[in-house]
Amino acid sequence: MLRGISAIVEENNIQYYIKRGNSGKNALEFLQNLLKDLEITINKCYTNAGEIIDEEMALLEAFKAKGIIKGNYQIYFSVGHYFKKNFICNLKFIDAICEEKDKSVWVFEVERTLNYIAIGQVISYKYLYDKDNIGIKSKSAIMCGTASKDLKEACGNNQIQVFEINNEI
Repeated sequence: MLRGISAIVEENNIQYYIKRGNSGKNALEFLQNLLKDLEITINKCYTNAGEIIDEEMALLEAFKAKGIIKGNYQIYFSVGHYFKKNFICNLKFIDAICEEKDKSVWVFEVERTLNYIAIGQVISYKYLYDKDNIGIKSKSAIMCGTASKDLKEACGNNQIQVFEINNEI
């Protein structure tokens, strides 16, 4: 069965994107149309990356395709189990994690534009991940399409790696 996200990346920038289909049939039809007539398929089926709701997933897929950090990626990873068990708090969901061969784990927040909320989220998610997974070395990072210099420096001062997908990678 075919499922997933398809994106066309040109010169490291996401140009076109198609949302997940409801079935493998949708994905197969898309691939057949793409092979038959690329331009018409792009015009009919794709949404410009700047207009899509799920651009975060397209950014993540572009990052993974570059092979910058190799490992086992999981999306929407739940954290906060320690607090749920002990204090009846709700679970939170990290956009993505990546476990590397050395067993260290990257905690990723993925945003179209680096912002204060993303910085707070990745700090909080890393803390929750560490509470749930004592003894596992974790690192925090934000994947984004664009980032301002001041926020990138603030991240660097707080041991948060910033991957600016559309400009640096």
